[in-house]
Amino acid sequence: MKSIIALSSLVIAANAFALDVRAPKVFFKAGAVTTAVSVLELCVNGDELQTLNEKPVFKHVKVGKEHDIAVVGYEVLSTARTFEKTIPAGKDGRNEKVITVTLPLDYSIEVYSDSRGDREGTFVRSFDFSIPACN
Repeated sequence: MKSIIALSSLVIAANAFALDVRAPKVFFKAGAVTTAVSVLELCVNGDELQTLNEKPVFKHVKVGKEHDIAVVGYEVLSTARTFEKTIPAGKDGRNEKVITVTLPLDYSIEVYSDSRGDREGTFVRSFDFSIPACN
């Protein structure tokens, strides 16, 4: 509950003072595209991570002779928290190796003043965040 209150306060402050909240992202398959979602917008449901809100789902469509991607609906996206991934291995990277990846539930989130143009934002603070259980 403390995380939700802190997050709500941070979102209000970010909007009022133009803060840049830099949180890691998790990638979800959303039909024909992969969508990056901030860990601040996720919850844990058993062995899966899922989005708190519905996200657009995309499909390849043909319009005349052109191919495009269109939104075909909205749904809560989910992904396994533990999965296998193939990575390059060996000195030249020609070989491959399969590793098991488990996405963490605890993160350190950094907040910066809003960057404008060429100016980089200034570090304001960081806070610990744990992805909550889904209700």
